[in-house]
Order: sequence, then C-alpha cells, then structure tokens
Amino acid sequence: MVIACLVILGITLGRGVHGYGNGAAHPACTHMHVAHGEYQRGPSPYSISLPDSPTKYSAANQVKLCIRASEIWRGTLVQARRADNSDIFPVGSWSEEVPADTRLMTCSIEGDSITHANTKQKDDNVCFMWQPPTEPVGDIFFIATVATTKDIWWMNLTTPQLSPEVDYGTAGGYGIHYSAVLLLLSVAMRSLF
Repeated sequence: MVIACLVILGITLGRGVHGYGNGAAHPACTHMHVAHGEYQRGPSPYSISLPDSPTKYSAANQVKLCIRASEIWRGTLVQARRADNSDIFPVGSWSEEVPADTRLMTCSIEGDSITHANTKQKDDNVCFMWQPPTEPVGDIFFIATVATTKDIWWMNLTTPQLSPEVDYGTAGGYGIHYSAVLLLLSVAMRSLF
C-alpha cells in the first residue's frame, strides 16, 4: 500500500515538472501566460510575422502567419485578437492543416488558437493559415507566446494590426454605400420617367 501511494505521488509530482507537454493549458487562453515560471523580459529570439505583408483581412482570404526563430523552441500559443481589446477571447479560426508537432486548440470557438502538440524541437520557421471570422470584428493583430523550455519563454510577441478589407456598412460588401446605391436608383428612376 505504501509503495502504491509513493508511485502515485511520484507520477503526480513528476508530471508537474514538465509543464504542459501536449499544449497550453486552457487558462492561458485569455492572458497568454503559460503558467510555468516567469516570462523572459529581454529581447526575444522569436518573432511572429505575416510574410505576405497584408494590411487588410476579409472572410474570403486566409492570412499566413509564421513563427520565426533564431533558437530552438518547443511550445507555443498563437491567437488573433481584437486590437481594441474589447474581448479577451481570440477571433477567427486556424486551418486544420497545421505543421507537425503543433495542433489546434479551442478557447472560445473550435480551432481559434494554435498550440504545441508535444515538447519536441520545432522548425525554425513554422507557418499557419488563419481564417478571418465571417462577421466584422474591427482591427485585429496576432499575438503569441513561445517557449524554449518550461522555464524559458516569451509572451506578447505581436504583429502589426490588420483592418477589415470591407466596409461592413456597405451594400453586398463591395464598398458601395447604401446611400450611393439609393442615389443611383433615384437618378435612374428619374431618367426613365
């Protein structure tokens, strides 16, 4: 009995030493803090970038985001967020086709975050495809936490903001304001009579 208790205690305590080997814990969804130790405050060997340099987004086009690393990395949490911080949850979702050793994570809607699937060393340059939401959410940016080890990690890595491509107060989403449509219809009707 004593041996069984010691084995269970050893397994339980041993699991905590390794952090979150199969992905970020759900509480990290809102604040990006991975809850193991203090984050690094110096310059990060990691960055996140948008290689296609978009300044706009739309529901019709996915956005490519890459983690670039000058050192090995093993863990991550990546999300798209509202730039005005009006919501603490991620927006949009990620393509189901993710690179090896990473996986989708659900914080508020299915697949709205990316995390690591294990603690294996990841490639220097890993890219993901983000699907914008179907409804407008205003300006957005991407944010990431990247970990070298359980105790060495950086948070609040961000990209420049992206704006919605379409003025969602428009007719059919094509940039033609309702007032312009009404004016054109009015002129057309007058010319007919």
